[in-house]
Amino acid sequence: MKRCLHRAVILLLAGLVAGPLAAQDFNGTFVLNAQSGTDALNLEQDAQGKVTGSLDMSGGGSYQLQGQLQDDMVVGIWKNNSMSGYFRAEVSGDNLVFYVVPPGTDGKPDMNRAQQFDFTRQGGSPRGPESHPGAAASSNPLRRANSHDPFAGTFSSADLQLKLKGGNGRYTGEIHFQGKTFPVSASSSDGRSLTGRFSTGDGDFDFNARLKDGGLTFETGGTTYQLQAQGAHASSNPLGGAAPSPSAAHAVRAGAAKVNDAAWGIHFNPPPGWKYQKGQGVYLMGHDTIPGMILIMPHTFTSLQEARAAASEPLYQAQDGQLMVTGEARQIAPNMLAADYGGVIQGKPARGHVVCVLSPYGGGVLILAGTEASSYSPRYAAWAEELARNMTFTKPVATPEVQQWIAKLRGHRLAYLTSGGDATPVDGSAYSWSDRKNIYLCSNGTFQAQGGFSGSIGTPGATGIATNGTGPLAGQWKVTAVAGMPVLELHLQNGQTATFRLSAQGNKTFLDGQRWFVVENNVCP
Repeated sequence: MKRCLHRAVILLLAGLVAGPLAAQDFNGTFVLNAQSGTDALNLEQDAQGKVTGSLDMSGGGSYQLQGQLQDDMVVGIWKNNSMSGYFRAEVSGDNLVFYVVPPGTDGKPDMNRAQQFDFTRQGGSPRGPESHPGAAASSNPLRRANSHDPFAGTFSSADLQLKLKGGNGRYTGEIHFQGKTFPVSASSSDGRSLTGRFSTGDGDFDFNARLKDGGLTFETGGTTYQLQAQGAHASSNPLGGAAPSPSAAHAVRAGAAKVNDAAWGIHFNPPPGWKYQKGQGVYLMGHDTIPGMILIMPHTFTSLQEARAAASEPLYQAQDGQLMVTGEARQIAPNMLAADYGGVIQGKPARGHVVCVLSPYGGGVLILAGTEASSYSPRYAAWAEELARNMTFTKPVATPEVQQWIAKLRGHRLAYLTSGGDATPVDGSAYSWSDRKNIYLCSNGTFQAQGGFSGSIGTPGATGIATNGTGPLAGQWKVTAVAGMPVLELHLQNGQTATFRLSAQGNKTFLDGQRWFVVENNVCP
């Protein structure tokens, strides 16, 4: 169900997929036997994504590790006194999968002899100063990051307004104060506090901010401002909290009237007594006297089978907790799949009910109704299923932004490149790696794609495919809107589809939050 929530798809496009916005956290000690603490993997990750450490085996032997964070995994080399080879590590919450890949006689990684080790983080996920923002987020490489970033939005008081956009712990925006506007840049290392700087024309000034009571405590120059979140970011917990604030009366509407959203292509009646508020990519509903919340979010599933296959994955996983489907997903209508879920959010047990609804025009919506476990009752399931049954769909209306993206991308190449390694290791076993991806978006609506991961170790010039990267691939491309937000769709010739959420910051282009370059297309302009 998680991929419903985060608008992801089932396709590893030969490595041609955008990584998650949230960086993975590889800091800590991981063990194969959590009780005895044997077979320990000790890792340290710095702010630049370099990962070092050791693998100490209970049967004897210790391996030194040097690697680099690449999208949602770490790749690098292992070595001891007499041998060296590749390794790859992938983390999901407190679980880590570690692959030891020895080199072949030609110096290339021999995947046929790779060994897999499943580790568990000892003592839970660390939250030290070196931890990356969103470190506890799932490692699903096609998962879209949590749309409720606590810092992306508008925060206001009577004197000051702060607007921030971005993610992955990096933000830009502006401050409005006494009729003047000051540009802002900020970062978060723990997902709960911000450090940043704003410019006034007379100089640059530092500030600190911390999440508190649904808003921000903003401090600069010895002065403190209490800012309240505006709109959908007023509550980052998707299951708890009160109803949308009555102070935002212009954005909150009573549930008597039918909601007709042409951009989303959905039409529904909120349950009696529930108020709704539309945010970016989500409808939030709350009640004046009933605890909890109802969410409606878009998804890109194409079948109930696809949705059912994802039910074993976390429905929600981030720094403040995790939710999992707790029962068998059951079909309640030809286009609906429902299940109960449970978990812990902000240290408190939570329960709820989720319904995945398919639209005849592609994709559909995910409906979650839940609250703290102590307040949960079957009526939450009834509300979710009632909403699902009265939901009707029309073909979504394309927004002007979609046309702007089509004009920007048509006849161009989307290019992605990242690389790393260590040319001067202590024992001389240098290694390097690179990840190159290209999507050629032809003017006639077709596309070609190629790219992958390669690396070298030890012998100069010895290279090999360490993860994936066959190609080329081909199919049709188009830009469409999901919940009013532009999405690039790549339809492969084998019938599969990959989707990428499009966004921009100035002249920079992002696919699912990852920086790509729009450059000249010399293959099919």
